[in-house]
Amino acid sequence: MEEKADDQGIMNDGAPSLNALRVTYRPWYKDVGCTGHSWKKVFWRILNGILAVLFASATVLQWNDPDIHVWTIVYIVPCLLSLSVATWANIQDLIAWKLIALLHIIGCLAGVVFISIKYGEKISRAQPNITSVEEGWELCGLLVVSLWLIIASTVASYRSCKEKFMKSVTASKRHSNSMPERL
Repeated sequence: MEEKADDQGIMNDGAPSLNALRVTYRPWYKDVGCTGHSWKKVFWRILNGILAVLFASATVLQWNDPDIHVWTIVYIVPCLLSLSVATWANIQDLIAWKLIALLHIIGCLAGVVFISIKYGEKISRAQPNITSVEEGWELCGLLVVSLWLIIASTVASYRSCKEKFMKSVTASKRHSNSMPERL
C-alpha cells in the first residue's frame, strides 16, 4: 500500500516526502519581472534605461561648461539612479535609493529657485524662448531632472504601498477563512 503525503510534504509515518526535499528551480526571468502581468515592470525598466542614456549624454555635454562640477553632479545622479532601476527594478524599495532621490530633488528645486531669483530678469527678457540664454537652459535642465525624480519616487512609493495593501488583504482573507462563523 502506497502512503500519500499531506500538504506540507510529510508522509503519514512522519518522514518527509521526496517532494518536500526537492529543490525548486526558479528561472531568472521570473526574478527580473518578465512574466505574466509584468509588462509594466518591463516598460518601466526600459524607460529608466532610456533616461539613463539621456542623463549620461547630458553629463558628457557639460565638458565645455565653466561650472562643469555642478552640472555633472546634477545629471550624473539621476543617470545612476535610472541605471540602477533599469538593471534592478526592486532597488527603488531601498531607503538609500529614496533618500538619494529626495536629496537630489531638494537640491534641484533649490537650484530652480536660485536661478529664478538671480537671473529672473535676464530670462524674462528672452520672453518668446527662455532657452536663448544659458540660464534658461540650466533652469530647464533642473526642472527635467526634478520632474523625472519626482515621477520615479512616486512610482516607487505607489508600488510599495500597493504590495503592502495586497499582502494585508491576503492575510486578512486567510485570517477570516480560519475564523469560525458566528451565529
